[in-house]
Amino acid sequence: MRDVAVLGVGQTKFGELWDKSLRDLFAEASLQAIDEAGVQPQMIYVANAGGGLYNGQQHLGALLADHIGLSSLEAIRIEAADASGGVALRQGWAAVAGGLADYVLVTGVEKMTDLESDYQGYVQTTFTDQDVEGFSGLNLTALYALVARQHMAAFGTTREQIAAATVQAHAHARHPLCHCRPSLPTSDKA
Repeated sequence: MRDVAVLGVGQTKFGELWDKSLRDLFAEASLQAIDEAGVQPQMIYVANAGGGLYNGQQHLGALLADHIGLSSLEAIRIEAADASGGVALRQGWAAVAGGLADYVLVTGVEKMTDLESDYQGYVQTTFTDQDVEGFSGLNLTALYALVARQHMAAFGTTREQIAAATVQAHAHARHPLCHCRPSLPTSDKA
């Protein structure tokens, strides 16, 4: 197994970017990462959970690779609901570690807020088991809340500890390229 390293990163502004398309967002972040890395990728993994329903666009790997002039590369869309980014990163790591490629672009893109909020909620329910959670109207946010309550009951986790994790996630989302590490309250039970 070969060593793997991140050579370059890129990102777009986070927000409701009405004037930018899914392609624009992908290109901006991907080209930044390629430029910073200083090498051309040989494969592309695109994390995207809801492009088919949010944007009416499936087959994003090839479409987006073509958009940045890399249509000759193997380009695969990774869909794993909220874990799509993590799964794409793992696939990229595995491709390099396993010798399938020396350089891999791992990227993610979603454009969710151009739709009515009711439809956004519907799309989110499609990330759950339709026979169980989806049928009852539960989306991932509601399921995560139930899991948090169960964790609180089982381990004594406090609201403050859960809130601190949210604050930390927000700090990383706002400044993902910095090494800011807000301290989290600890508990010997969790």
